[in-house]
Amino acid sequence: MELIAEEQDLDAEHQYTMFQPSEVELGVTTKKILDEVDRIKPRRVVIDSLSEINLLAQSTLRFRRQVLALKQCFAG
Repeated sequence: MELIAEEQDLDAEHQYTMFQPSEVELGVTTKKILDEVDRIKPRRVVIDSLSEINLLAQSTLRFRRQVLALKQCFAG
């Protein structure tokens, strides 16, 4: 599965004015990953570029918490 920005999300009317994009997009991205894992039920999950999640997190602490949350989810 590849997560890329959809063309409609790049339009000016779909841009955030009240929140930083990272505040919204990290949760949306994580939800898409978890939804796909729930749908496919793979034995293994490989996230090719954690740097994208790191960029969305915008802080080391938030990134670490996100990765730990994904790890716990996958371990379960």
